[in-house]
Amino acid sequence: MRYQGVVFSGLPGAGKSALVDKLAAKYGWPVFSAGGQWRKKYEELCQDQEITFEEYWRGIPLDEKRRFANEVDQVYAKGNVIGDSRYAINLRTFPLLLVFVTADLETRAARALALGKYGESDLENIKSILTGRERDETEAGFGLFDYDYRDPNFYHLVINSTKLTINEEAAIVESIVGS
Repeated sequence: MRYQGVVFSGLPGAGKSALVDKLAAKYGWPVFSAGGQWRKKYEELCQDQEITFEEYWRGIPLDEKRRFANEVDQVYAKGNVIGDSRYAINLRTFPLLLVFVTADLETRAARALALGKYGESDLENIKSILTGRERDETEAGFGLFDYDYRDPNFYHLVINSTKLTINEEAAIVESIVGS
């Protein structure tokens, strides 16, 4: 199959965004980040940031999440795009390479700490945040589509980024998508 785009899903902090950025430069495809779109909405609506993004996400009604997921599907259906979408189940019929990125919790938390992603939080607190995000996103996946986004059977490729460099991960994807 000739893929006309790549969509990454995966655990929070597994390295999806870094891989998207790396491959977008290679292919020259526009980037679409479903998570980035939600964060943009959060920043617009919660400028005072009295609640965290995680709290905001938990409070979004399922029908709004479902509507947004349908909009995401439309973007990816056009092809020649690279990005991320936590819920890629509806994208299986499109000529897109669906990739799940995983890493152990310790690695994901250490990466987030190094990037300062959660402000002044320490490693243990970040682990708790990531675990909560995974739980919330799994619940949303069941509520929206009656599936567990972590199930590897929904993807063409699963990459465990724990011990791979970003260049090694990109090379794996490139070997499937081609030049």
